[in-house]
Amino acid sequence: MSEGLSVLQIELRVHNLDAAMSFYGSVFSWGIYPSSASYALVDTGLLPVVGILHDPRIPTGISPLIRVQDCQAAVQKAKDLGGRVFIQTAEIAGSGAFTAALDPWGNLIYFWQPYSDGKPRPEREPINPFVFIEIATPNVEKATRYYSQLMGWSFWNVPSEQNYAIAEGNGLKRGIGLYGADANSSGMVCYIQVNNLEETAQKIKAAGGQVVVPPDKFLGEGRYLIFADPTGNRVGAFEPQPSS
Repeated sequence: MSEGLSVLQIELRVHNLDAAMSFYGSVFSWGIYPSSASYALVDTGLLPVVGILHDPRIPTGISPLIRVQDCQAAVQKAKDLGGRVFIQTAEIAGSGAFTAALDPWGNLIYFWQPYSDGKPRPEREPINPFVFIEIATPNVEKATRYYSQLMGWSFWNVPSEQNYAIAEGNGLKRGIGLYGADANSSGMVCYIQVNNLEETAQKIKAAGGQVVVPPDKFLGEGRYLIFADPTGNRVGAFEPQPSS
């Protein structure tokens, strides 16, 4: 059974590229490689890869890039299902083209159409990779239908949690989660797996970030916290439950 379209990359959009590289490099020990004055690539040792972008024309935030065969068809399908087009089509010469859409609740997702069959190959030893994406919606049932039809993701309801559904895999170690929130609310949190939340929280604060949700249980299988980076982007850190 196919798990649907895969998350190829997580993109962080920031106010200051140098400050962001310093923050994420010091907190998570990532290998960060500037490719231009406005963009840097991150190798965490596992897919998805990470991009850090400074572009004053685009709102700050954090979004997944979904690998597709036809990015124009993907963004049109998102619109047909009730979303809104954010970027019609843009191209990176010799590399690929992309589009972007807001889902019906305002969450931004990019669609990436590569010009070759090759995929990124992480070269470093795995360290603090992105493993989970959590999407807020006022209606989990409608969001489940939207993402199932758009992405081909198969969701199951979490027995221990009301208004929570998970699709496993999809290019991420732990998958995609949809959770019920207040009416008209939206929000997306991408989670980085770490070994120790308390040590991570100390590093976040020392590097100029802020813990906005303190450590708490994560769906009965570990712990999490949410922090704001120096730009104000909300990102999650996840500590898995120790293996017995």
